[in-house]
Amino acid sequence: MRNSALTVSLVALLAGGAQAASVAINFQRSPNGEQPMSPGDVAGVIPQANWNNVSGGAANAGSIVDLVTDGAGSSGVSVEWAGDTSWSNNNGTSNGHNRMMGGYLDNTGGVGAKATFTNISYDTYDIYVYFGSDGNGRTGQITDGTTSFSYTTNSATGGDFPNSYTLTTDTGAGFPAANYAVFSDLSGATQVIDVIRGSSNSGIHGIQIVDTSVVPEPGSLALLIPGIGMMFLRRRR
Repeated sequence: MRNSALTVSLVALLAGGAQAASVAINFQRSPNGEQPMSPGDVAGVIPQANWNNVSGGAANAGSIVDLVTDGAGSSGVSVEWAGDTSWSNNNGTSNGHNRMMGGYLDNTGGVGAKATFTNISYDTYDIYVYFGSDGNGRTGQITDGTTSFSYTTNSATGGDFPNSYTLTTDTGAGFPAANYAVFSDLSGATQVIDVIRGSSNSGIHGIQIVDTSVVPEPGSLALLIPGIGMMFLRRRR
């Protein structure tokens, strides 16, 4: 019985370590709009449900306090956004990926397209930013104020986003075809994500904040597993 209880406890520990909390927002076109994401719609490179729908509105500025998490709980995270307008690329509504990669907060050369997050409580986290426009081949950059990634838009797919997320890691002027970037190993309660306009308008489809502090490093797991074996040997003795 003791071995069984120990097994259950260790399995729970490992399973719990593999889970990551996350919170995400989906920018929609407004006032015309498109079908919002439902709580059960899953999207993103790190698949999650319960995306917080953001409607730009006529002024294209607003805020949400206490964004809902992937598990439908309270995150405590707030977001404030501003943009020149909101638009869409008609990627369809057949699944969560299409809906998230449809509407976007647009930078047309005025105030830009910016989202400011506050009250982030995760010790460390990654931010995934999905970007694009209603036309492919447009250059731009996405920045957190410290690191900037260049891209050329390729998110418009003629009615159906094919669940093909393409990463940019270019911090220079390469402008590769891409539709998302990752700002890794971040910390602190506040982060600002901003679009730097390039050859034409582009903007933000969606943003995910993924807690990385709860995921054990591969080296930690390598150390943990032999330790588990020793615990069982001692129990048998």
